[in-house]
Amino acid sequence: MPAHPLAPALLALLLTFPALGQERFAGEIASVESIRGREFTAEVKHVRLERARLREFLRAQIDRDLPIGADGYLEALKAVYLITPGVTMEPLLDLYDAQVLAFYDPAAHVYYSLDEPPKNVPMPEQMVEAVEVHELMHALQDQAFGAGRRTIELQADWDAALAYQSLLEGEAVLVMLAHLGSKLGVGLEAMVAQEGMIDALREAAARGDSVPAGIPGYFVDSLQFPYVEGLAFVLEAFKAGGWEALDALHANPPRSTEEILQPELYRERASRESAGRARPVEKPADGELVRTVLGEFHWSFLLGKKAGEGWGSDRVVIRRSGVGTTVLVDSSWDSTADAREFAEAIEQMLVEKKAKNVKVATNGLRVLAGWGRDAERVRAFVAKK
Repeated sequence: MPAHPLAPALLALLLTFPALGQERFAGEIASVESIRGREFTAEVKHVRLERARLREFLRAQIDRDLPIGADGYLEALKAVYLITPGVTMEPLLDLYDAQVLAFYDPAAHVYYSLDEPPKNVPMPEQMVEAVEVHELMHALQDQAFGAGRRTIELQADWDAALAYQSLLEGEAVLVMLAHLGSKLGVGLEAMVAQEGMIDALREAAARGDSVPAGIPGYFVDSLQFPYVEGLAFVLEAFKAGGWEALDALHANPPRSTEEILQPELYRERASRESAGRARPVEKPADGELVRTVLGEFHWSFLLGKKAGEGWGSDRVVIRRSGVGTTVLVDSSWDSTADAREFAEAIEQMLVEKKAKNVKVATNGLRVLAGWGRDAERVRAFVAKK
C-alpha cells in the first residue's frame, strides 16, 4: 500500500488460494531462493487467518502501524483532497476483501493466508502458486535487505514510502513471472523482452476490471502504482544487470516516486551516492496532524500529470484544530515554468474544491500554498516566501 502509509501493515496484497501444505510451501521457498539467488536465513512464520476476521484484523493492523490511526489518516487525506469528505475506511476494506487472500506483514515478520478465496475469483492452479511465490519473496526481502525495518522507517514520508514499496512489489512481480515462466517452459528473459508488456499492464490497471464499484480513485491508484510502475522501474535495472542490479537497488533504494517514474533521475543520483539514506521528515509538532512529503505521484493524482512533472521537493504540514484542518505546502520545482504550472494548477483545484482561505505564492522555483480554517496562519506562512 501507500507507501504509502499503510505499507507496514499490508506490504503485499494479491490473491492466493488454497492453503499451503508443508511440501508445497517448501517447494515455493526453494523456488524463490533459486530464482533470486539468495537463501532465507530464518524460517518464514505462516499463520492461517479466517476470512470472516479479515476486515477486523486489517483495521487493527492499520491502527497499529499508523501513528495517527486510521481516522487520523483519513482526516489527512481529506484535508489535501486526495479523498472526498464522506469517505470512510470501509471502501478500502472492501477492496482488500474482494482481492486478497494472503499478505506479508513486515512489522511482525509473518506471512498470513486466508482460509477461503474471495467470492467469484477463479484462478488457475499455476497462477495461484506463482502468487504465493510473490508473497514469499517479500519475506526474503525482509530477511535479506531489512525491508520490514526500512518500510517502517519511511512511514512519515508518503512519497519515499511509496517509492520503496514500488521496488519491493516490482521485484516480487518479477520473481513471480520467473516462477510462472518456469512452469510454462518460458524463460524470464524471453518474457520480459516482450514489447508492450508494461503498457498492457497500465491499460489493464486503468480499466480497473477487478476493482469493485465505488472504491475511491486514490485508494485504487496508490495500490496499483507499486505493482505497475514498480515493475517498470525494476525491469529496466534487471535488463541491464540481472539480479545483481536489483541487489544494488536495495543497497541504494529509490527515494521518490519521481525516481520510479523517471529511472534516469534515480541513476543520476545513485551514481553520486553509494548508499541509500532515508530522507528526514520532522515529527509533527504540537497541533500538527501530519508532516510529510507528497511527491510527484500525489501531485499528479491531484492536479494532473503535467502539473506533477518537474517536482523537486516538498514539505506538507497538516494542522488540526477544533474547527478543522489547515494545510501548508512548501515546494520547489525544476524550473520557473514548472513552478508556475504547479501554482496555477493547485490554485485552480482549491478554488474548484471551495477550499477556505486559499493563498498561493511563487518565488522563482519555490511555490508556497496554504488553505484551511486558520486564515492567519495561512497568511503568515505564504508571506514568508
